[in-house]
Amino acid sequence: MRDSCITVGVQHTHTRRDGGKTVRMDFGASSVVPSVQTDYAIHKIRNYEQTKRFDTNMEQIIFAILCQLLAMLGAAFNLSYVEISVILCLIIVPIVCILSAVPIMIGTFRNFTQKNTRYSIMRIILSIIYIGVYVYLFKQCCTHYFPTGTIDYNYAFELCKNDLIHIAEICNTSYAMVNLIIYVIAFGAILVLNGILGFIANKKKLF
Repeated sequence: MRDSCITVGVQHTHTRRDGGKTVRMDFGASSVVPSVQTDYAIHKIRNYEQTKRFDTNMEQIIFAILCQLLAMLGAAFNLSYVEISVILCLIIVPIVCILSAVPIMIGTFRNFTQKNTRYSIMRIILSIIYIGVYVYLFKQCCTHYFPTGTIDYNYAFELCKNDLIHIAEICNTSYAMVNLIIYVIAFGAILVLNGILGFIANKKKLF
């Protein structure tokens, strides 16, 4: 008795009669599977691969568009893609995050001068700590990517790329997705959060 078989990476159980006896066969990953179950297995695998490929392609498409915009921005200032990437992602983005927190401190200082209360003193201490965290992280970023005190674009670019690849491996995601999360989602969330906190801190009638 002979069955037609195919190899797939899923587990199957097949029962057949051979010489009047019932024979049970278990097939694990990378094993032969009877063709009677082949169509369904291949259909499920192809659906999974297509879905995964679609998600990956969407990440890559968005990431490629942003990279193209970055390259165009660099060309407008006569900078290479590596140079504009380092300047924007490692210098401008952290500085913008720091500056977005400045209105929070301004509001708390203004409230402190108008109402010198225990609550206002606590708020000004918290605002100093909050903006201090941004400054500290930016200092660590500069120490990590510019250890000599000067900007070596190629060194900083490759080091940042390797760091992002390492993060992607730890999080079991793609390099493109890590870039999107850090420089689009997280950066945008920080700006929105600091904008709301700054608005609240400078809204006089709330104090």
